[in-house]
Amino acid sequence: MVMIGMGFSLASCDPWNNRSGYGRTDAQREYDRRAYDERIAREQDKRDRKAAAQDRRDNGDIYAIFDPPPAAWLSLDFACSGALRRAQWLICEHDDLGLLHRRLALQWEAARRTASPERLSVLTAQQHAFLSERNACEDIACVSAAYRRYLTGEARPYAPWYKAAPRRYFASYRDEPGYHRRPADRRYWHDRAKDRDDLHDRDGHSRPPPEPRSCMAEIGFAGANQLASKCDAVTPTLSSQCTVHNSCGGIRTQIDRGCRLTSDKPGFCRHF
Repeated sequence: MVMIGMGFSLASCDPWNNRSGYGRTDAQREYDRRAYDERIAREQDKRDRKAAAQDRRDNGDIYAIFDPPPAAWLSLDFACSGALRRAQWLICEHDDLGLLHRRLALQWEAARRTASPERLSVLTAQQHAFLSERNACEDIACVSAAYRRYLTGEARPYAPWYKAAPRRYFASYRDEPGYHRRPADRRYWHDRAKDRDDLHDRDGHSRPPPEPRSCMAEIGFAGANQLASKCDAVTPTLSSQCTVHNSCGGIRTQIDRGCRLTSDKPGFCRHF
């Protein structure tokens, strides 16, 4: 037993089997050095990426790293050659549709110049959705509706509608049931449609709510873009709530919420 114990003690002090105290210290030192070098390399790579992104932003070609590339964005000159769909031929044949195309191309080009990467990805998704919707059209009305749906300021609130109740016709209005029950004073007459609920018709179907106006339609692109930039600065995780297509009141609400919650407040959050 004594010999076995001495053998274990000698093995534990052997500097060549990496089980001695010196060997463990050297291995830990080597591991720490490699971890430090890897961390320095990651930080340097992060700084290089940030500098490259800032350089692209300064040069105005930040969207070059996103899909689709600039050549795939809507262009002012619509190409009327090659294999085109029915909707594309309609744009070439009708000047009104060509004007809508140029307006939408100018709108998205102006938005891309000052868009953040998150906003640029939203514009990319919008263009993909628009092209799918437009290319599926077969008539002028469908193509025009597709363009106007994405043009700023073209959205109109829904007109109130009423489902017409079937009306029975009589030879004389005096023959209608309940005529004698009407009051003689016309001040108490009411339209049947006004007596209904404001939100529901007889069939219980709710009316579509009116669409809120976009902030760009309210105060213009420059003011709306300034509000959207402030909103992005204080609420980076809610970029979908900071677009110029939302209402100005909603964007200001998000700015106030972000100013209250953030600890590193920008200059426009001084009143919080």
